[in-house]
Amino acid sequence: MGQQPTFAAGGPRHTLHTALARRVPRGCLLCALALMAACVEWRPVPLGTAQERELPRWVRATLRDSTELLLERAAFNGDTLVGRARRDSVATEVRVPAANIARLEARLPSLSRSAGVAVLLLGSLVAMLVAINQSFY
Repeated sequence: MGQQPTFAAGGPRHTLHTALARRVPRGCLLCALALMAACVEWRPVPLGTAQERELPRWVRATLRDSTELLLERAAFNGDTLVGRARRDSVATEVRVPAANIARLEARLPSLSRSAGVAVLLLGSLVAMLVAINQSFY
């Protein structure tokens, strides 16, 4: 005759419950980290102060002719904004005189949005764990 499967002390349901209880929180934590990294917003940067301080990794410059440039690792070199713009997956260095910039925005993390996402995920995790516990007992 064939061999009978062996289970942990609580049986097959207990084994499944333990596996889910370990994996669900890890999955939710990974989702939370990914979503919180995506919670960003564009905030205006006054041109006067932008030339005196370090800019974040991504800046968006709107020129006087309404052209928008998305620049990576931009910095002011004198009175010129220098950064890398991607077009068709090719990064090229762009130089824009400060006099040609109508608006400058920085991509910054949004604390309120991140907190909202964290609360939603935590609530979902608690609801899932309660549902899992009720389905096994």
